[in-house]
Amino acid sequence: MQNVIIFGTGPLARLLHHLIETTTTDKVAAFTVDAEYKNGSEFEGKPVYAYEELEQRIATDGLRFICAVGYSSMRMRQQVFLRLKTDGRLFYSYISPSAVIDSSVMLGDNTIIFANVVIEPFCVLGDNNLFWSSCILCHDTKVGDNNFFAANSTIGGFCHIGNNCFFAFSSVITQNLTIEDESLIGASAVLLQSTARATKYLGNPARDVSRHSDIGITL
Repeated sequence: MQNVIIFGTGPLARLLHHLIETTTTDKVAAFTVDAEYKNGSEFEGKPVYAYEELEQRIATDGLRFICAVGYSSMRMRQQVFLRLKTDGRLFYSYISPSAVIDSSVMLGDNTIIFANVVIEPFCVLGDNNLFWSSCILCHDTKVGDNNFFAANSTIGGFCHIGNNCFFAFSSVITQNLTIEDESLIGASAVLLQSTARATKYLGNPARDVSRHSDIGITL
C-alpha cells in the first residue's frame, strides 16, 4: 500500500481521490495546494495543507505525490508538475484496473490512465500524461510530457507526440504523424497531417484554424 498526497482540490483531484480509494489498495493521506488557492482545511474528508507549509504539517517522507491540476491552462499544469519534480518529490501514477497496458510500454512519472484505455506494445510515454476513459494509443508511438488525451481519443501507430498537447473528445490521429508541442486537436477532428507548433486543428479532415504560441493551450 502506498500513501498519496494529491496536489489540487478541483474536479480532477476529487475524481482521483475516489478512484485511488475505491479501485486500489492505496490511500490518500491529504491534499495540498498553493496557499493562495487554499479555501478550507478539508476536502473530500481529508486534510488540505498549503504546499508552502507542507513539511510543518505532515511527515512527507515516503509519501508519493500526484499532480491533479486540470487542463484549463496546460502550461500551468506543466509548471506545477515541474515544481514538484524540482522539489524532489516521489510521484504516484494512477492506472485503472480496467486499462490494458502492454508489458513493453514505458511509463513516465505522474501518469494517469482511466478506465478502458488501451496502450499497445512498444509505446514510450514521458511524464505527466493523462489518458481519459477509452483512449487508444496504438503501437510504437512516442509521447512527450504533459499531454492530455480526452475520452475516446485515438492515436495511430508510429506517431511522435511532443509536449503540452491536448486531444479533445473522440479526436483521431492517423498513423506516422508528428504532433508538435502545444498542438490542440478539437473534438471529433480527424487529423491526416503532421501539425505545426502551438496550432489548433478542427474538422474532418482537420485543418489549422488558429495559433496560440503566446499563451499556450487554455480551455
